[in-house]
Amino acid sequence: MQMDSDEYGAGAGPSSSFQYRGRGGGRGNSWRGGGRGGRGYDTGYQGGYQGRGAPRGGHNGYSNYNDGGFSGYGGADGGGGGGGRGRSNQSRGRGSGYWGTRGAPPRGGYRGGGRAQDGQLQMGGRAGPGPRRVFDEPEDVEFVRVMKGHSKHITTLAVDHTSSQLYSGSADGSVRVWDLSTGQCTSVVDVGGEVDSLLLEGGFLFVGLNVQAAGTRQGLVKVWNMASGEQHELGGCLGQVLALTATHGMLIAGGQDRAIRVWKLNPASQRFEPQVEITAAQGGHGAAVQALLPVNPSSAQPLLLSADWEGALKVWDMHSGACVQTLPGAHGHVVMGMLQWEGCVLTCALDGTVKVWQIVPDASREHGALVDPTPVYVHPPEDEGAPGRNTQAQEWGGVLALAGGPDAGARPVLLTSHNDDGCVRLWDLPSFGERGHLPSVRDARALAAGPGGLLMSGDNVDQGLAERDEPVPPYGVMSVLAAAGFLETAYLTASKLLNTQVVCPASGSCDTVLTSGYAEVFGVPLSLFGMLGYGAVAALAAREFAARVARRRRTHKEANLARYATLAGGTVLASTSGYLLYILATRFPGDSCTWCFASAALSAAVFGSALRSFSASRELTEAAAPGGGLAAATVLALALAWANVDPPSAAADFELPFSEPEVMTQSTQRTVDLARRLRAAGARFYGAFWCSHCFEQKEAFGAAAAKELPYVECYPDGFRRDVRLAQECVDARLTGFPAWTINGRTLSGERTLDQLEAELRKPPAAAPALPGQRA
Repeated sequence: MQMDSDEYGAGAGPSSSFQYRGRGGGRGNSWRGGGRGGRGYDTGYQGGYQGRGAPRGGHNGYSNYNDGGFSGYGGADGGGGGGGRGRSNQSRGRGSGYWGTRGAPPRGGYRGGGRAQDGQLQMGGRAGPGPRRVFDEPEDVEFVRVMKGHSKHITTLAVDHTSSQLYSGSADGSVRVWDLSTGQCTSVVDVGGEVDSLLLEGGFLFVGLNVQAAGTRQGLVKVWNMASGEQHELGGCLGQVLALTATHGMLIAGGQDRAIRVWKLNPASQRFEPQVEITAAQGGHGAAVQALLPVNPSSAQPLLLSADWEGALKVWDMHSGACVQTLPGAHGHVVMGMLQWEGCVLTCALDGTVKVWQIVPDASREHGALVDPTPVYVHPPEDEGAPGRNTQAQEWGGVLALAGGPDAGARPVLLTSHNDDGCVRLWDLPSFGERGHLPSVRDARALAAGPGGLLMSGDNVDQGLAERDEPVPPYGVMSVLAAAGFLETAYLTASKLLNTQVVCPASGSCDTVLTSGYAEVFGVPLSLFGMLGYGAVAALAAREFAARVARRRRTHKEANLARYATLAGGTVLASTSGYLLYILATRFPGDSCTWCFASAALSAAVFGSALRSFSASRELTEAAAPGGGLAAATVLALALAWANVDPPSAAADFELPFSEPEVMTQSTQRTVDLARRLRAAGARFYGAFWCSHCFEQKEAFGAAAAKELPYVECYPDGFRRDVRLAQECVDARLTGFPAWTINGRTLSGERTLDQLEAELRKPPAAAPALPGQRA
């Protein structure tokens, strides 16, 4: 396994700054984290050390290192998870178990009593899951996949951003490596004990284990040299290794035995050697150390924060190794994780809150205070008018884990999981505005943010869940653009098949292009292919837009298929339009084609909309080769189809002298009268001597009546490439031939006698208002 540096989330890499300590580190611009190693909550708080009734689910823990009795699970027969009254050597009772019965009643048990040594009632086993709740899912997050493999709950996650690999540790005694692009497990390592913490640093993999040795369970750190494959062990831990971190060339571990241990790498042997062990007698913690967090490792005074099961925080000077500040009771319960964002430290705990602490700048520190002892914000806030009471925190339950990183739009986002929630909550920073929930994730013990906007969680039902926070293509806009392209190409296709003249807005030379050999591909109108392409993209985009409006969950495979399909459609449309513009510029110099320009603009907009969802450089790189190949294949196909088309440039010297065709049909009294009435009304009939539809319009009147028509010849000097329309035709802003202007209205195309008489009976159209003139 090869590990490289991390960027965000719970990953790790060869760097001196980390995220989510105790779960593996990582390097980030403004995020650093420290977290738990899963088993502290599971064993210490669900296990029931020295709790009542070991046969009913309680574990026989290490009484020398536990702060009292913790209740057990409650047996499968429905026994409630009571609040144990076990004692430590220091005779201090602690909070009771967090879980109720797993038997009847069907939806979980009831809150256990759990009396502490001093007689005060502590938190008992909480009720079971209860009815499933419905959560608001973020619109920019979609479910990707479930990755199964572990046989017990997942305790820790770490991400390698460079190789897009996920490392997961579990109570089943294994570390698994997953390919995030496929979701497949690529490697399984049996580490010989329950995994409590995981760290990847400087080419080494560190795994904190809980192993059975000499009839007791002890903590152990196993070290793998990723380059050489050599392995060695770091012992001396009594109980679980709950947190691992590294800074300034030192490996630091926090454990259930309340000690903080430090090892340093021997460059010659490539092995870590013990340096110091800090216990309660040396100013260390009086309870199990659950989380570690290096703060400002590059500053003049690098710090290490540590947190324990009593809710206390300690600040250590990394140069001297001395504890320089203690915040007793920073939280009212076990601190489960820490991370640094900007100039603040965020902590989460089983009291249900996330607290934000300000790191005191060097110049402002007084009395040795390195962290402001008063949190600048508590989330959720306490009840208004009731200090010390937090109803929302009680409803959500204790915070099991937190992780942070940027979303696909580079905005900071915080993830939290709660033991009374069936979801992972997402928050904007620094506002703590709620962005939504990732549903169906109960009691996630491990969270991580990965490459490409991936958000991952490992929970207690032997599975890892992945969610992707990614830019979603603007399917609504894309469907409108593609629908407009569909209508345009449908009109051109109908005109081609019905052999009718195309109305060309803002230009009089559309026919030159649209009637050329370049308007067909192997005898099929090119516009028909465009209509099919635009229609397919419009239908797909409309379907995806409707799914998002209805909040229908799409699998990652379905969502990815839609993204790549719309991108492929946009690529074909844009490359076709681009090649047509090249043909227009090189083969039809001086001509313009409004429909061609409109189609090019629409196809480019569709392509750009589809490309918006490929913001990650890795995705863009992966899509570049097949996209470029598709565009090249499209252009090559068109070039082959048009290889035998006579270039319009060959007709550059073509000249058609003016020759008025003779009308041979007989006129009637009606047609003669109508022609005279049209002339008397000031109507105009515009045409060209070479226009077949103009000639057919004259024949409808007959030879005698045609001479009475108010006809205007637009090419009186004949037709050749450099001849312009007659000025009267230019002033009329014609879009094609034949054309009529009657009572201030312009009509395009041939008209029947009845239609012309009807136009004469209409009142004159109001003249258009001049700029600044009121109607």
